[in-house]
Amino acid sequence: MSGLGLLRIAALCAFAYAALCIAGLVTHFQHTGNFGALLHGLLRPEVGLVFAIALLVGIGVWARYAWAWWVGLAAAVFQIYRITIGYWHAGRIPHAFAVLLALALLIAFLVLVLQRKARLACNR
Repeated sequence: MSGLGLLRIAALCAFAYAALCIAGLVTHFQHTGNFGALLHGLLRPEVGLVFAIALLVGIGVWARYAWAWWVGLAAAVFQIYRITIGYWHAGRIPHAFAVLLALALLIAFLVLVLQRKARLACNR
């Protein structure tokens, strides 16, 4: 597969991760109808920051910017660390589908962008 193809798939992983960040809040609202909880979740700065960075990385990697490659690499490693350290201290494996899907998307993003062709394709 070409470097551009690898970057496009990695960008789609970043977009899917951004959507997953917001989807949990919306799904909770659909089940409970509690608008206050939805608003509280959307106004949390860490949710907005993760969503914005994932969206920015997806757009930047799609456009083959080198800064987006570096930011995406750092953000994915940090998010994998954040997710796994919480479950490491709890002493159990995550069983929530959304958490496992988030980990899969982040690992897939890392595997795709760390390939030599993808790294060389980010040359803007």
